[in-house]
Amino acid sequence: MRETIDSIKTSELSILSFSAVAGRTLIAPIDVVRTTRQSLRPSLQRSLSSLWINGGFKGLFRGNLMGCSRDLLFIHLIRHFYGKISSNSDTLHKSGGFEGLLSVVYTGLLATVVTQPLDFAKTRLQCQSMTKNNRLYIDVFHLYSSTIKSEGFSRLFSGSFPAGFSLVTYVGFLTVIFNALENFESLDRRDALLISIIGARTVTYPFDTIKVRMQVQHMMPDKLDLKVVANAKKTAIRIFHQYGLLGFFRGLPLALVSIVPLFVLQSALIPQEEKFRDAIT
Repeated sequence: MRETIDSIKTSELSILSFSAVAGRTLIAPIDVVRTTRQSLRPSLQRSLSSLWINGGFKGLFRGNLMGCSRDLLFIHLIRHFYGKISSNSDTLHKSGGFEGLLSVVYTGLLATVVTQPLDFAKTRLQCQSMTKNNRLYIDVFHLYSSTIKSEGFSRLFSGSFPAGFSLVTYVGFLTVIFNALENFESLDRRDALLISIIGARTVTYPFDTIKVRMQVQHMMPDKLDLKVVANAKKTAIRIFHQYGLLGFFRGLPLALVSIVPLFVLQSALIPQEEKFRDAIT
């Protein structure tokens, strides 16, 4: 595990970063519609019509810049934090396996918290086309200043807990599913990895829904009926009471559809793909 991340050269890191930006931009329209489905509960047809009427073609790419920035920062923080932790851990130097996996999860949690304000801005920019005033925020600077002024600085980190928990469970399920599928000799490793990603994404999707709903609180209280700040537990209970279990999976088909082109693109662009697949074995 340690050798996997440490062996990523600067040129390979640049390619990985480019693939992240290209992939994010490729699935941006799908991601916008999926987020509005999660947060504002409109039908798919209403989401598409509102996005097009209020923003046109550009409306399908709202928040993409913040999404790309978040992904780039996340990748570099993972490499930086992991290097700091592994250099101070004798156990990690001597073993890969479980200790290495825990270290990656820990660095992922740190990177998730640090990049949460960028994810927060992405979500709100994507959802503002569904408000009565589709230009609720003039730009990202206005978004941050108005949010801090009216809701406090801590609001920028809303959704950190479900996002972090989603990361931990995602890595866990991805590892378990992938290792189980490797027992099938007729199944190619690339296909096994794709199936594992789809399975892990499905299982952890409810945490992403909770995160998004927490991020858009106070953005449209008349639409969302969220006039008070709700933590992850209260948000989950409210979703269940209003929409049942299926409410946690709104937009899931769109999330799963976006996995395939993203997987194909990144597999083609990343020359050291085997290294990244080995990281979870």
